[in-house]
Amino acid sequence: MELRQCRYFLAVIDAGTITRAAAELGISQPSLSQQIRLLEDQLGTKLFDRGRKTQLTAAGKVLVPHARLLLDAAANAEREVAGSRSLAGGKLSIAFIPSLERLVSSAIAELSQRFPDVVVNLREQMGRSIDRLLLAGEIDLGLAVRRHSPPEISAAVLYREPYVLAFRRGHELEHTKLKRLNMIGDTPFAVFSFGSYSRDTTDSYLSRLKFLPNIRLESESLENLLNIVASTDMCAILPRNPVSRRADLNFHDLSTPLPTRSVAVITHSRRNASPAAREFIKLIRKCAKAENA
Repeated sequence: MELRQCRYFLAVIDAGTITRAAAELGISQPSLSQQIRLLEDQLGTKLFDRGRKTQLTAAGKVLVPHARLLLDAAANAEREVAGSRSLAGGKLSIAFIPSLERLVSSAIAELSQRFPDVVVNLREQMGRSIDRLLLAGEIDLGLAVRRHSPPEISAAVLYREPYVLAFRRGHELEHTKLKRLNMIGDTPFAVFSFGSYSRDTTDSYLSRLKFLPNIRLESESLENLLNIVASTDMCAILPRNPVSRRADLNFHDLSTPLPTRSVAVITHSRRNASPAAREFIKLIRKCAKAENA
């Protein structure tokens, strides 16, 4: 049984379907299906009940913890070997949510100055995809919003920031004393797409206020929402830091209960961090502290 086959097997489980797993792995669906069949042939048993949307068989369930341990052991071996060398030859793979691009860029710039020979691979991903990449051993660490994750995932909070009601400069809301969110009435509203942490937070907040806004647009991209709000009469509940850095946006603080998000370093709890990863975590903490001072 090859490590690659273990990785493919777990990718199907974490993604939920072979089609989605193949897309995340960057290979064709037929190639992934063939690798799964080869693994089943080697083990002499079926691992998935494909008639039930890729549900695990009893044998598949038995294999899961062993496959994860094999990948963890291989990843730890690579890190231990890397740890015997200096950072000069280190490699670092990081996934981060798009709204943290500025923070990541600051930390990478300082890392490159101190250790110019470290090879860095960066990926922009949604939060749940970062969990899957960590579990598959494809990245060293992630930067995302802390949320409920599998037990193998550890999250160390860098900082917490509130959400605010954002709107363009010159909007009529700019001169409104907003004591309650429902005072915006039928003002067009933009929100994150379903399934994101920010959308869950927004929906929970609106539900507690018993307010149904006039939703006119949904997007999974924070950058899209920032640009749309800046160029239209729409408003949106967005994290404060990205909004406050825009000269074309203004905002009102929201009333209690105040929605917040916790930005965290996401790592695998059973894998040893490489020297490059440990150094990057120190730098990202320093940059986060400076940015939120």
